[in-house]
This record gives sequence, C-alpha cells and structure tokens, in this order.
Amino acid sequence: MSKITRRQLLIFFGGSAATTALAPTLTQTLFGVNSSAAEAQVTPTSFTPLRLPHPLPIYRQQSSFMPTGLNGQGTVMAASQDTKLTSYNVIDDVVVPPEYERYLIVRWGDRVFPDPADYFGYNSDYTGFVGVRGSNDDGYLWVNHEYVSFPLSKVAPETPSDLAPFPAADRAVLGIDLSVKNRATLGEFLYNLGGSIVRITKQANGRFVPIPRDPLNRRIHGLSGLGINRERTDKYKDVTSWGTRQGDNPHHRYGLQLFRRHHSLGDNPHC
Repeated sequence: MSKITRRQLLIFFGGSAATTALAPTLTQTLFGVNSSAAEAQVTPTSFTPLRLPHPLPIYRQQSSFMPTGLNGQGTVMAASQDTKLTSYNVIDDVVVPPEYERYLIVRWGDRVFPDPADYFGYNSDYTGFVGVRGSNDDGYLWVNHEYVSFPLSKVAPETPSDLAPFPAADRAVLGIDLSVKNRATLGEFLYNLGGSIVRITKQANGRFVPIPRDPLNRRIHGLSGLGINRERTDKYKDVTSWGTRQGDNPHHRYGLQLFRRHHSLGDNPHC
C-alpha cells in the first residue's frame, strides 16, 4: 500500500485550491488508497529519524534525534503526540542518525588518478557505487561534481559580494591562483565540473578508502573530449584549446563523505 499522504500530494502538485479539493479523489485514483487512511499510516524505521523543524507523523510513533551542535552532538527526543517545536537552531553540519557514522573518503583536490595532473573535482553531489563482480566491499565510486562556487574562487559564478573579505581556497587546495577571470581560470572551472570515478575498498575497520592510481580511475569534466578541437579558429577556440593538464599540487579537505550503519551497540557513531 502506498504511504503517500494528503500533505505530500499537495506539496507535489503545488498546493493549489483545485488540488486541495481533488486530493482525496487523486489519492484514491492514482494510488488506490484513502487519503485519511494513508495519513495515519507510518512505517517505523530501523534507525532513529532526524528531527526536522516541521512536524512529521513518525515523531508521534518513535523517538527522533535532535542535533544540538557540530560533530554529532544532539539528543534523542521521546515520541510525543505534540510534534511542534517552539524554536530550533540551524546546524551547519552533515547530520546523520546516531546509528550511523560519517567519514571522509576522498576530497576536492585529491590526486587519486593515474595522471598526476588530474584531481578530484568540486562540489560532490550524486554518488553511485558499482561493485566489482557484485562485491559490496570493493568497487568503483561515481561522484557527480555539480557546479563551481565560492570558496573555489572569488570570481566563481554567482559569488555574493559580501564574501569578498573571506579568502578563497584555490591556492590552498590546488596551488594555483584563480582570482582573475581569464581563459585559464574558466578552464579550471570547467575541469572541476563533471564527475570522478574512483575505486574504493573496505578496510578491516569497516571504512572505505580510495585506491590511488587504479588504472580505471578517471575524471570526466567540462572539457573532456575537446582535444580534437585545439586547432579551431572560431569564437570557441579560447575554450576548446585550453590546457593539456588541469591544476597542480592539491592538499585539501573538501569532498565526499560516506555514511555506514553500525552493526554493534558498542560502536561510536561519532568517530
């Protein structure tokens, strides 16, 4: 049976007056359920759900984890019929349920590719894992690098003017200066988009680590495949002829984080 609620249906269709009137009919027609019955059904989770500012039905049926600070600080709140919060603080952190841990696998600027000029791209987004011969412990990680933004560079697209006093991370991470908007800087921006394919393997402690310079590790970026256009003379030549390599000397710290479930009560979720 579908677990969609009337509230979710309204959000999906934009919450118009017509949708409000049609919601019971739509849920019955599309999903074969009565909207009021679906509203009441909540499937318990096998982990402690995170507490969000807006009330959810799950908070009435089981405890929830309320983050109160950085690095996993928080408190478990008991289930209650009153799920509204009188106030809340925004925690600028990656928050996971207490049964999970988070840790770093590979970072923006890390050189894990056969070509030492290549480095792991910027702004990790969608992530997929493909096991080698069906393995869950050894395989290739695809990471989508969605866009470029500050602090990669102060001239990155849509950088707010109020960030001008803060340092960019281009020199610290890549060892290059991206403070001037020119062909080299725009080339680095395009290189940092796209995706990375990195082989990772699980160690005895249960954490994944990358296998540097695996022959199938590779970058797919905004200028991939443009080498054949180096001799262009039209208006695109300044972009398509950019560089034979993309950046030097990365030493930083941004990147992908993985969450794994603890399998024993004695594990520390914040290690």
